Amino acid sequence: MVLAKSPSFGNGLGLAVHARLKSRFDYSYIEAAAVQIGEDILEVSAYGAYFVDSVSNAGLPMKLGDQYLITKQEANQHDITYTIHINDHDRILVKAFKDLVSVRFDGADEDEFKDVVGLMGDYKTGIHYSRDRAQIINDTDAFGQEWQVQAGVDPELFLTKSESQGKGCMLPAQGAKDGRRRLGETISVEAATKACEHLGTKGAVSACIYDVIATGDLDTAAGAY
Repeated sequence: MVLAKSPSFGNGLGLAVHARLKSRFDYSYIEAAAVQIGEDILEVSAYGAYFVDSVSNAGLPMKLGDQYLITKQEANQHDITYTIHINDHDRILVKAFKDLVSVRFDGADEDEFKDVVGLMGDYKTGIHYSRDRAQIINDTDAFGQEWQVQAGVDPELFLTKSESQGKGCMLPAQGAKDGRRRLGETISVEAATKACEHLGTKGAVSACIYDVIATGDLDTAAGAY
């Protein structure tokens, strides 16, 4: 999936951020993410495994596009964050918590990110535009299909190609939803709420509660958020 892309980023170096999703029960999660700046690519997957320009465990810190420093912070063997330092205020953080990977834009000043498009939506409004920006796509499933990586249109950022790439996103079946409910029975809503309450905002807490129950792992509340 194309999370974000910006042709003008870095005075024309260009930015592309792709996420590889995997289905589990009735939800999907990011199992790997790749960030390209200029010709350089950082790829991160489960438990913090990473490549820089196809080199596994490349020596860090180092720079993407000869400008943007990558650093690594390891809280423990299950919680590893790679930070791409854009400037004094802006960062792109790619985090691996166990087998869950996330991408976060911290700062994202307009000067660098104003023309970003993709699953992140329009920079200023968050509106879900089609690739040609000719229409607004309100249906979440359709919007996801719109921004699946397309051969010949989007760059190939991952070392290995997904078997489902180019075939359309696979939506969960009803049986998978039943499976998640059985898994979720191992953690109560009350326990999940207590684990997530530190996040403060209602939206973040609600998302966290869902993720904790879906994964069946209370540690998700602290590690993945």
